[in-house]
Amino acid sequence: MSDSRFPDGRLVAAALGGDARAEEELLTGCLHLVYQLVGRAADRDLDVDDVVQETMLRIVRGLPEVREQSRFRSWVVTIALRSLTEARRAAGTRRLRAAETSEEALGAPEPDLAALVSLRDALTREQRQFAEAVQWLDPGYRELLSLWWLEVTGRLDREELARATGLSGPHLAVRLQRMRGQLDVCRRLVRALAVAPRCPELARCVDGGEPVAGPLVRKRLARHVRDCRTCGGSGRRLVAPEQLLAGFPLLVPPASARHWLRHGLSATRHSLPHSAASHAPSPGPGRHSAHSAPRRAPHGGRPGRARWTVTAGAAGAAAVLAGGLWTAANGTGTDEVEATAARARTTAPAPATVPPSPKTHGPQLDSSTARPEDPPRKASASASPRHRAVSPRVQAPAVPPFSTKVPKVPAASGGDLGTVRQNPAVGARDNGQSTLYEGRSLWIFDDTTLRDPWGFLSNSGAATADLDASDGIDLRSTSPFTTSAQGRPVELLPRTAAERAFEKQHGEDGGCTAEQDQYCGARFGFWPGPVISDPARHRVLVMYGKLCRGGKDGTPCSGELGKGLGTGIAALDMRTHRVTRLEAAHGPGVRGVEGADPTMFFPDGQGFSAAALVVGETVYVYGDCSYHGCAVARVPLASVEDRSAWRFCTGDGWSPDPGAARPVVGAGSAGQSVFYDRALSAYVNVYLPYGSDEVRYQVGGSPYGPWSDPRTAGHTKGGKRSDYALFAHPEYARDGGLTQYLTYFHPDDGSQRLMRVRFSKP
Repeated sequence: MSDSRFPDGRLVAAALGGDARAEEELLTGCLHLVYQLVGRAADRDLDVDDVVQETMLRIVRGLPEVREQSRFRSWVVTIALRSLTEARRAAGTRRLRAAETSEEALGAPEPDLAALVSLRDALTREQRQFAEAVQWLDPGYRELLSLWWLEVTGRLDREELARATGLSGPHLAVRLQRMRGQLDVCRRLVRALAVAPRCPELARCVDGGEPVAGPLVRKRLARHVRDCRTCGGSGRRLVAPEQLLAGFPLLVPPASARHWLRHGLSATRHSLPHSAASHAPSPGPGRHSAHSAPRRAPHGGRPGRARWTVTAGAAGAAAVLAGGLWTAANGTGTDEVEATAARARTTAPAPATVPPSPKTHGPQLDSSTARPEDPPRKASASASPRHRAVSPRVQAPAVPPFSTKVPKVPAASGGDLGTVRQNPAVGARDNGQSTLYEGRSLWIFDDTTLRDPWGFLSNSGAATADLDASDGIDLRSTSPFTTSAQGRPVELLPRTAAERAFEKQHGEDGGCTAEQDQYCGARFGFWPGPVISDPARHRVLVMYGKLCRGGKDGTPCSGELGKGLGTGIAALDMRTHRVTRLEAAHGPGVRGVEGADPTMFFPDGQGFSAAALVVGETVYVYGDCSYHGCAVARVPLASVEDRSAWRFCTGDGWSPDPGAARPVVGAGSAGQSVFYDRALSAYVNVYLPYGSDEVRYQVGGSPYGPWSDPRTAGHTKGGKRSDYALFAHPEYARDGGLTQYLTYFHPDDGSQRLMRVRFSKP
């Protein structure tokens, strides 16, 4: 199936050859292609028109850099996905702000829905339920479904789809299969919710109301639908999604979008300076990428962007046409769809002008996640009226910039400041990473031995409000929730019910013997790694490794270090002081010795728990380390629990496959620290190599590089056994970041030792 409104190879070739008329037709075709993808993948409260406009601007800026005509459509799709992801991040910020306002503030006027209802009535019941089910999909699968629709209807082929997603053919097939599986679950759920009268048990699950679509709610309700005889029958005889997708007509860009494309975008294209492309990395001969569009203008505005007037009614129509219902049905042509939307626009309140949204500088990244160097976008006036009424324009905090060049490497010198003061009950504790939360430094440790009486914990914590490390660091508190020094430290990370049952079953107190039970005496341990703050959700996140250890020599969990079982993430609720080990949505299905473990985000040997830092609303996590270095992954902070939202740096892009990750920074013994140092205008990686007492550091232009060659900042105390677990604590920095404080574990006496490192000003 072909469509003249979508760009083909001959049109691309003519446009790139300088044919002005072909270029105009090409951009018009791009507008239709982008509108299909964004319109069908967008959340309900996203401003589809604004996302499409942002995408078209980037396409125009990057058009001169295109080299391979055959990859043009996949390049356009990649840019659209990136713009959509950025809009989702901004929408998440708006939702948080809206949640903090009173219910009275939510009483914004809604657009007239009479015309929109007629559009809903035009849909078949099956298509309406399909469209509602789409809203229950995870965002990543919603994007994939939009791309698959373009394939089903002949607008993209499988090769272009693979290039746009950055997946190999087999991996893409697996992702599509998983998406279809989740879609079937969502369709059964929507059917069950539509039954009247509703199943009494299902009604209790939703408290008698209408549930809000989300992954946790979906899982809970889907379990009921699967196990309930009444609800289980609601999913029988589902029409194949290919048949339904083929029946959905094209989304038609509104007349305002086409007018802007012809006039405003043309003016933008001609107003761009010829040197603008120098801000972006060149894709090189025969290559092009979504990275090739130049950065924003120096003051953060969108160069030459015209103000696009959108009525509240149009925003409401977009919610139905694009985000809410995936639009029209069999027998409803595109002209009728556009006419229905037009009627909704003409009955809407007065228009609101959408001002340009300022952004900060930064290199262009791919579409897999939002650009971390951009602060959350200000709420658009053309978004949902409800959100427009309650989302104040708040200046986002400054976010460290990214650079494609290695920063100037400063000189550094370090010196030992003695031991860290610990709780009197602590005999020794290793690791020791920290984060700043509401004016306090929170520390999390690994193995901790206690004295008077002797005891052993596989993890513990402490907190202090004294952020002056020049006279030492005092960590006498009993947990990261309090600075009180009264009492003994406690183990933080809890066991699951399955883990408790395993330890009880194989406990030596139960009379087991190693000859009869290979797990006799085995217990679980949890070794914390990097610690990051998430104040927007009132929590601190801790990456950790899980292991089993104990038992007779030669058994699976025996040995000094035991058996690694995988890595996970724990959340410390700073209001309730409750610690929860998060379950990984779309996790890898790790099995421990006790059985399936949904808390594992990565299997053993592939863990990401060496270092982490937050840049804007994105978390960068380092791991999969070897002597060659550590790889890096990134994930939106709000989606850290969704394993499908993680992306892994391949060296020339980002992939959802952790196996494609490549080392980017030097690796430390038991971890390291990566942080941004404003005094150096650079990201810094500090670490202690395996078996060495040499403290090394690198500086980089971004969390994923480019990084400098390592240099030496000093040496640890050294001794009979090698020191390890060296970490920086930037919350203690002085002189704007030129003075940093580091700690490391000294196994000869079990102490945490403090170092001061001074950098020269670049």
